[in-house]
Amino acid sequence: MAHPRTLTDWQALTGDQALSKAERQLIECCREGAPCKLGDGMLPKRKSKARTIRADLLRWLILGGAEDCRVHEWGVRLAGAYVEGPLDLSFAEAKGPTGLTNCRFGAGITALAARLQLLFLTGSAVKGLNLQGASVTQNVFLRGNFKAKGEVSLAGAKIGGQLACDGGSFENADGDALIAQDAEIGSLHWKKVTVPSGSVDFYSAHIHAMADDAKSWPERGRLFLDGMRYDRLVATFTDAEGRLEWLAKGDRSNGAFTPQPYTQLAKVLREMGHERDARAVLIAKERKLAAERIAQDRQRAQELWAGRQGVRGDIGWHWLRRTGFKLWNGLARRLVGYGYAPQFAFYWMVGTVAVLTGLYLLCWRFGGMVPNSEVILNSADWAAAMAESPLAPGRIWAESDVGRHYETFSALIYASDVFIPLIDFAQQSAWTATTANWIGYVAFRLNFLAEGFGWFLTAMGAAAITGIIRRD
Repeated sequence: MAHPRTLTDWQALTGDQALSKAERQLIECCREGAPCKLGDGMLPKRKSKARTIRADLLRWLILGGAEDCRVHEWGVRLAGAYVEGPLDLSFAEAKGPTGLTNCRFGAGITALAARLQLLFLTGSAVKGLNLQGASVTQNVFLRGNFKAKGEVSLAGAKIGGQLACDGGSFENADGDALIAQDAEIGSLHWKKVTVPSGSVDFYSAHIHAMADDAKSWPERGRLFLDGMRYDRLVATFTDAEGRLEWLAKGDRSNGAFTPQPYTQLAKVLREMGHERDARAVLIAKERKLAAERIAQDRQRAQELWAGRQGVRGDIGWHWLRRTGFKLWNGLARRLVGYGYAPQFAFYWMVGTVAVLTGLYLLCWRFGGMVPNSEVILNSADWAAAMAESPLAPGRIWAESDVGRHYETFSALIYASDVFIPLIDFAQQSAWTATTANWIGYVAFRLNFLAEGFGWFLTAMGAAAITGIIRRD
């Protein structure tokens, strides 16, 4: 009988097709709701009569049996079996949990659009697992030395509870080791996982919570994260540095950089309260986008030089545009972190003012600063100071009886007055660098650069704070 439908049909089989002792034991356990352990319950190394279960019988029991052999609400709980033949549960509905732990499958498992309550394959060895479009109410366990040699497909599957892969191994030299495109998963547990060959693809998957570690993910080129969404990261693997290494493994699709994994991670980190790490991720995204554009522009330039596209007259314009972008990108990254770190502008301001303070202090000591007043410079007191110290008359005059009543020179305040726009500290109106000696000449010329940089930095900082530069 090709496809027995009842227990009577199974019992009627004779010869090599007759029910074995292991199969009769499994049937009885399923009727009673008890677990069935064959041998020592551990993963068998090879096929043996004492531990072999036919896939057709196993399917019949998983689906609930028949009127003369009703499977208990606890479903099928089998351990230590060798399953002979392909197990096909496609478009079927299991009764109770499906527990197949420490079982070795001689062929693959197919469960297209199947409806399952629980699927336990802990410690089992399979030759491929196809759960495309399947609906699992609770958990799917592919953990605890679970080994798959062949594609494990969860594409379009809906798993209401855990997808637990901790300690599992996924291997497929011919393509995807695990593919979960468009899957919806309650929580993903991905720790101490090995992927000797094949890729891991979570394109457009939605995971509500994820607990993973850095070492479990395959290397760059074998991981695809574009479109993957998750609501929360569990445990300690939440630092930006580690997560950026993770993203770098899977941020390319069809050879092109995909920014979505970075915006997704930043969103989750921000919602979890890791604001600084979120900003670091977004800055890394902008750097990669810029690097991608520069690489494309470089390739375009090579094509123009080769004369394969356009005319050579385009080369100058292309070079100018590429240089302008590189300059703008460098300034935006270093001055305000692409708008995500406006505090960088403050750091630049403090550093620049400190450098200018040192310069103006030297300028003052070596006579490069003079009062910014024609009346004073033409006075007898100034002439006396010039006669006493031709190289540094400003200091002599400032220490005189008349000079003590004038605006006191401060290198720090003068530097702030030059660099910080919109605020008048009255130092520039009182003092100025002279071009009569070399250090004064340097300071005089530097003032124009410092003022221009101050205006530019202020504008960049304001744009970052108001969100004009930032692109969420």
